[in-house]
Parts: sequence; structure tokens; C-alpha cells
Amino acid sequence: MAALPLEELRHQQSLIALVPKSSGQLKTERERILSRLSLLLNVTIALALAGALLIAYLPFSPVPHEFRFGVQEVLDVGVFATCLFLLHERAELSLGLYNFELVEQTTQGELRTLLHRVPEGVSYQEALAADSRTFVTGEIDDIRRRAEAPDVRGRRRRLNESPTRFHSLRSDQPPACLTHAGGFSFLHAHIEHSRTRARRA
Repeated sequence: MAALPLEELRHQQSLIALVPKSSGQLKTERERILSRLSLLLNVTIALALAGALLIAYLPFSPVPHEFRFGVQEVLDVGVFATCLFLLHERAELSLGLYNFELVEQTTQGELRTLLHRVPEGVSYQEALAADSRTFVTGEIDDIRRRAEAPDVRGRRRRLNESPTRFHSLRSDQPPACLTHAGGFSFLHAHIEHSRTRARRA
């Protein structure tokens, strides 16, 4: 099956209702990242030491002299490239720890405002309050994406453009009854009836 375009993938993600993670889930995910960081660091150190020992052993090994230099070069490049790759992966993984940082006070106000536009925004904030925690950095993009979803924007537009039940009368706008032919007939009959009663009195 062909992969979805990036815009279509973002569109589908924005339609998913927001569900906040609990403090326990956030703590578990953070500890999982820390354990992987520690594992990658240990593997890098072990690989570097093993490569250095193997390269140092080559001059005393039974490998023919004419091949020894080539083998050393291959090991040097292989160990260095592998260690560099592992360090790069570790650096990329460490960026994920930023998602668990608490957001600033001004950003909290922005996120609360955005949640007011989302159908599940009230329950989202109630879940945070029940869990005794505030927003974390990893929730910012999800909340913004959800608030700008097409269905949410359409719902706000329908609420803003829905006609009011009663019209406010302005000085330059006649009452609704006078803008219809039947309204003039009713008003004329009412005035004639009032005049007749006044003459009889």
C-alpha cells in the first residue's frame, strides 16, 4: 500500500480526539528513553574499546604483513563509523526528553485558549487537574494541530454564522411586521378600529 502524503497524514492526525497521558505514562516513557540512552552509550564505549584492542593486536597476529595495514584501515573506518552512528542515534533520542519538560506560564494560557475551541477540551483539562499535573512540551503540537483541524474550524464557523432567534431593532431599520404587505393591512385595521372606538366614546 502506498504511503500517505505528509499533508494527508497530518490531516488524519488532527481528526483524532485528544486524550492526555497520565503522569505514570509520561514517567514510564521518559525512563524508557533514559534506559536506551544508557544502553547506546555502553555499546559505543564497548565497541570503541574492542576495536582499539583488535587494532593494537594486529601487529602481533599471524596475519601476513602485506594485508595487515589494509585490515587495520578497514577496522579503523568501521569502528569509527559505527561509533559515530551510535552517538548520532543517542543524540537524536535525547531530544525526545524535551517533550517531558513543563511548559512556560504564557504557553499554558495559550494551550487553555486552544482547548476551548476543541470539543474534548474541557475533559482534557479536567483530566490534567485530576492527575495534578500541567502541560508538557510534547502536548503543544498535538493541541495546536487539533485546534486547527477542519472539523473544529467548521464547527466554530457554524456557531458564529448561525442566525439569531430574535432581531434587534435599529432606528434605521423598520420592524419586521412593516416590511410585509400583510403587516400594513393589520396595522391599518388596528388604527381604524381605535378611531371608531374613540368616536363612540
